[in-house]
Amino acid sequence: MKLILGAAAAVTAYALLAEPLRKYLRRRTASIKLTYFNLDGLGEPIRLTLALAGARFEDYRFKSRDEFGALKPKLRFGQVPCLEVNGTELVQSAAVMRYVARAFDTSGLLYPSDLQAAALVDALIDQVKDMTTGRMVFRYKARFWGSAADAILTESVVESIEKAWLEEVLPTHLAFFAKVASESPTQWLAGTASPTIADIMVATQLKMLSAFSGKLPGSLDAYVNNVYALPAVVAWRQREAELK
Repeated sequence: MKLILGAAAAVTAYALLAEPLRKYLRRRTASIKLTYFNLDGLGEPIRLTLALAGARFEDYRFKSRDEFGALKPKLRFGQVPCLEVNGTELVQSAAVMRYVARAFDTSGLLYPSDLQAAALVDALIDQVKDMTTGRMVFRYKARFWGSAADAILTESVVESIEKAWLEEVLPTHLAFFAKVASESPTQWLAGTASPTIADIMVATQLKMLSAFSGKLPGSLDAYVNNVYALPAVVAWRQREAELK
């Protein structure tokens, strides 16, 4: 019996050690290319996830809108960001971030294995989409409204929607995130000991929104600064600045 238990323990220990090794080797050998515009948007969360996972990647940025237009028909959903890993196309930012965390993060902490923690991470990312959808609807009219866009969303209507979104909708969502941050036992939104992909998504989008909506509430401003102070993030942004 002791021999069987010892063998089982050895197998378990091997499995625990083997997974980080597989991720390390995958990370070292993978050909990774991110394609997006020359701006933060929904590309930046993926860039920072790759940086925190320690993955080397080609950060390709369109030189013009025409270049994107030429590629658009070939993309799975006609949108970017698009991550290619060994020639396989991955799309939709949250899905890509989960993939990167699962495939390359040897710590296993960017996307928790604990089901409850993972569900909270997913919920936080979905909440970001809820927060930004109202703005997307009037910013990218044709995508949401098709040929009826200009007739329905006239200039005056867009102005009214944007004003209501900035003054009513966005503050409500910021309050949601501020409450989650204040109730977390750690400095990270999911209550984890280290940052997750939810922190990356929330912080990058809050930073982007603050550029035109004004200063964030104090607690959220400090939270965003904590994410951008992470050594891997600082190193990536320094490298990014040198490449521009």
